[in-house]
Amino acid sequence: MGYLSNILVLVVSRGMALAGFFLLAFAVNASDFQQYALYFAVWQLGSQLLSLQLGTTFFRCGLRSVFTKNLHSVLSSFYPIIFFAFLIFVIAASFSHIMTSGFFMSLIVAIFIVVADYARASINERIVFIAYMLPGLLYLTLFFFSKYLYGELTLLVLLYSESTIYVLITIYLLIKCDVKFSVTFVKLKASLKKIRPFWYKISLPLIPNNLLWYFYFNAPVIIGYKAISDVEEYNEMALFFRFIVAISTASSTLALVFQKKIISIYENDKARYLRIKSWFISRFIPFFLIVCLAGYFLMDFLWTLFYPALGCEICNVVISKKGMLLYLFYIFLNIYLMSHYFVAEKDLSVISPSMVVGFIAYTITLVAGLKLGINFGITSVYSLCISLTVTFIIRYLWLTKQRKLKNENI
Repeated sequence: MGYLSNILVLVVSRGMALAGFFLLAFAVNASDFQQYALYFAVWQLGSQLLSLQLGTTFFRCGLRSVFTKNLHSVLSSFYPIIFFAFLIFVIAASFSHIMTSGFFMSLIVAIFIVVADYARASINERIVFIAYMLPGLLYLTLFFFSKYLYGELTLLVLLYSESTIYVLITIYLLIKCDVKFSVTFVKLKASLKKIRPFWYKISLPLIPNNLLWYFYFNAPVIIGYKAISDVEEYNEMALFFRFIVAISTASSTLALVFQKKIISIYENDKARYLRIKSWFISRFIPFFLIVCLAGYFLMDFLWTLFYPALGCEICNVVISKKGMLLYLFYIFLNIYLMSHYFVAEKDLSVISPSMVVGFIAYTITLVAGLKLGINFGITSVYSLCISLTVTFIIRYLWLTKQRKLKNENI
């Protein structure tokens, strides 16, 4: 029941955030939403670069009490950094410097990512999952107030509100984890020195992987800002890529709730771990493909049943691309679940190379599509599908060959 309730909380929190983003398109004018889509893509991509994947190291080490003192020493330095970033963000947003605002929002979110990952390891995960709800709740609240009470939502109010909620959640989680504000350079340097070997082993291999991952989702939106002159066409493309992010988020949500359990089983019962891993490779991956195929026909049936009553334009977009979205759901979920096994075994050597090979396929497909005169947005989506398929195949083959386990402890 614990896992089911965690999944429910995660689904609700991520669902609220995604629903809020889509509704924002109807709460602000087209020009402001164009600016916001660019800003959103910048901080999504930038936060992954600035976080240096420290969150994975802090989560993995946070499961062992022996690391608490060193982790807290580093985490305590986040208090002044996040306040400084928020101050500069407010000033930049006030002067309509959207790219500068995006950069400092990236820093705020990067800190939030690291703190949230550590909190998942050190306190009740459900508290963190509930905290994830707050940005989504904010988006829905802003939409409600702008639509029914105060009129059109301004870009500045949206930026201030979003940054404030991330800062407050981060501070709350730091306090909840009992991280005190006590920063000394000597302690910080010593703590970083002790954590660094695990960062090299656990997080460093993930950096190229995650940068490319977020590049796929956000670079087309950033490039499209200059490449697509029509505001409505650009906003439509930005919304469609949010649908893809929604599929990725749903997959991540379902996979995330099992991460802690998989690592715990690996640490305590390797025989059981190998049985679960074998079941995942030989049973789950092929069976889930059948489930997604069945989902394709089910969506067709439900659409013919309910469309006359809905008449929803956004639903039209989903249904017209249902095959692609379901395929991406299959790929996303399996890639996320596979990564938990790599992290558990502390063997991430295949992560970045598989993503780089996929990126090469992405680039070739994108260039070929543009040379053939295919729409930039459509080419980007099909290039994404091909690249992730290549990455999935490489990781699947690698996972099937990983039979021996290392006995080393973190």
